[in-house]
Amino acid sequence: MSDSQQKKILFFVPYGQWGIHNQVDAILAKTLELRGCQALVVLCDGLYSDCALLRGLDSRSSQLTCQACARSSQQLFTSFRIPYIQLRQFIQDRDRETTEEWMRSIDPNHYADAIYKGNPIGQWVTSSIYTHFRITAKGLNRPDVRSTHRKYLIDSVITYEAFQRIIDWYRPDRLVLFNGRFAPYRIAFEVGRLNNLEATTHERGFIDDSFSFRQNAICLSTKPIFKYVKTWQATPINLSELNTVKEYFGNRERGKNTNWNPFYTYQTEYTEARRHLRIPQGAKIFSIFTSSEDELALSEDHAGLANQLEILQRFIEIFENRDEYLVIRHHPHIGGAGNNKAETDFIARAYEKALTLPRNVRFVMPSERLTAYALLWNTDAAISFFSTVSIEAASRGIPTAAFSNSPYSQAVPHVLDRNRLDIDSLRELVDRLFSSSLQIEDFRKLYRFTYTYFFRFSQKFKSFGITNRHYADIRIKSFEDLNPGIDPTLDRICNHILDGTLLYEMPPAVAERLSLNDEDAFLKTEIQRVHKQRNAIQLNCISWKETPIGVIHIKASQNWKADPHQPEWQNCSRHRSLAPYVFETANENTYEDLKDLVDFLDRIQEDYILIAHEGIQYDESFVSSAIDRLIDDREEEWDGVWSGGWIQSPREEIQQQIFTSSLPKISYPQAIQILPELRNPFIFLSFSLMRRTVMVQALQSTCSVKANSPVSERLFQQFDKLNIYKTGLPMLVAHQAKLHKTFVDARDSIDLSSYYEQIKKQPTSSKLYRQVGNILNEQGKLDAAQKAYQYAERFRMKQV
Repeated sequence: MSDSQQKKILFFVPYGQWGIHNQVDAILAKTLELRGCQALVVLCDGLYSDCALLRGLDSRSSQLTCQACARSSQQLFTSFRIPYIQLRQFIQDRDRETTEEWMRSIDPNHYADAIYKGNPIGQWVTSSIYTHFRITAKGLNRPDVRSTHRKYLIDSVITYEAFQRIIDWYRPDRLVLFNGRFAPYRIAFEVGRLNNLEATTHERGFIDDSFSFRQNAICLSTKPIFKYVKTWQATPINLSELNTVKEYFGNRERGKNTNWNPFYTYQTEYTEARRHLRIPQGAKIFSIFTSSEDELALSEDHAGLANQLEILQRFIEIFENRDEYLVIRHHPHIGGAGNNKAETDFIARAYEKALTLPRNVRFVMPSERLTAYALLWNTDAAISFFSTVSIEAASRGIPTAAFSNSPYSQAVPHVLDRNRLDIDSLRELVDRLFSSSLQIEDFRKLYRFTYTYFFRFSQKFKSFGITNRHYADIRIKSFEDLNPGIDPTLDRICNHILDGTLLYEMPPAVAERLSLNDEDAFLKTEIQRVHKQRNAIQLNCISWKETPIGVIHIKASQNWKADPHQPEWQNCSRHRSLAPYVFETANENTYEDLKDLVDFLDRIQEDYILIAHEGIQYDESFVSSAIDRLIDDREEEWDGVWSGGWIQSPREEIQQQIFTSSLPKISYPQAIQILPELRNPFIFLSFSLMRRTVMVQALQSTCSVKANSPVSERLFQQFDKLNIYKTGLPMLVAHQAKLHKTFVDARDSIDLSSYYEQIKKQPTSSKLYRQVGNILNEQGKLDAAQKAYQYAERFRMKQV
């Protein structure tokens, strides 16, 4: 092929450290070059002021990361002897100045709608902002988000101009790039479309060691895979393929063959799920599985569930007057995993919603250690909005509905119609799911879909792959290993890029009758197996007997009037055997308060105690999971269970967490820096459910130490010596606004001009007298302070 006839293939590869994806570009570029094409790679050498690789890094770390990123890509393509250029080479002197001028014309409230040269560049970029911060459109007005959003827009406009110049100069025939969603990949993809370039995008596949490819579509586009699955839906699959699907469902439950980190690194016994949820044997369960809202916001193809909690509220209203139980299992990814941030906006709203649940509704928070699989084996009907749980539920014989936009809606017998989300339509869907059962045709549809979606659409290569989910694996020993006929999958992808042939294998013209017979026999046996296993689980569900828990509600003495209502979290607690007590404190962080608490604990009958501060909101599973651990752990006898927690700022935003596995073991000063309110020992105590005798011993040891350090610090040190099970899970929310409001300084609630007469005329608790005495002592009114202390002691003796 002469130079004038050579096809020019342009590869856009800005993120040099994404080795798993860049190896695809390197192998394809070299293979196409060996087949007579010209290949050119576009790299980045630290051009961007912010990007996905720099998330959360300080300036020094960002600089080092940029340098390492640039070296990685240069070394890779140099080793493959593929020519490359830097995007920076095509930036002109006035580009940044012109871009800054354009930015000044954009209202920060409308960054997501920004238009550049008639193109929706704001829309192209905002998907990356959602991922960067784990937010949806509701979070775009945050100052930190706006700052990063602005940088992304500037970098994207500069990429737009530079990449357009590269196309004008190089005049490629085809564009190849990773993903097509992340900025700046999305910018290159869209500029290519504006220039009528055919584009091939690649991403991880859905099973281990695999990749997926799309023609003229970004990775989130469901249309290519919808179309491909339909081409195979009438084709029977053979016995080997049927067993592959069955094994796949089992592997997913074990966290295998997902090509990414598993959501669960633990398992829940199927027979323990009802006890975990405190749902009686025989009661029917309807389960709903949510998805991460930031992921739903990334693409128009996932539109329709802008606020899942609004839809969930309608289901809650439907079940309020029903006998069945509704279990809403929030996706584990919402809570953050690995390097991923938690989707804290959703978490904050979910906790708010959790305070108003009826008795027959359960919220399983993202961090709760109850797997979806244990729940599924106890579920009678289910809805999964977008996740693979929909097909996993159906594989366990559960009548299931998926959202109509979900690719899995093609695999299950029922659909949650995005145009019929009113309460009457949802009620009809619930009734339909409860009254139906899966037949052999439902399983046939499920198995055929799953094999095509996961094992045909996901492509495996001999020449490269993925090791341990995280590492590139280039398998060739020489470039001769890329010659035609050695790697059939590589041949098919290259032929598509060169000649426009099909990306994927297509079904045969005539299906074999034998395969249909194999399907019938296999699926009939599988349905019987599933029903037998479900019945066995129902018969062997573990029963429980509730252990009484003493819940001591801490009240500041200035708010001493009794509140007849229980806290909202207590009304929603799964564990119902809760004996409430009220303990008043002057909140002076003194020995006297802790000594009084010891006396108080000695008069309580319950063996297990929770110190409940009204600024702390507990998960509905907090008490039940803690007491189960304390009573049933056969391996170790624990003194208590210590939970982590989310921290909700006075602005009602969750930005931090404490005592969780995402943080290393922290010292007292570090804990105080994260949550200053922990200086109050009662707030610190609120993170644990403990044996009463052990708590008494810990408090007595704290009070016996003569030291100048704060009481809370000494208590912190005492707890460190106990045999306490630390969950590492955020199972409560510390509401900082309430923590502050509860313990208002006594100066705000006492009229000091008539302090003495008031406390004589209106006897109250010893705590308030002592607090008044402390204030008077600070003001130098020593005689009056002494009288207040005397009244405090007299009143304390009366209480005893």
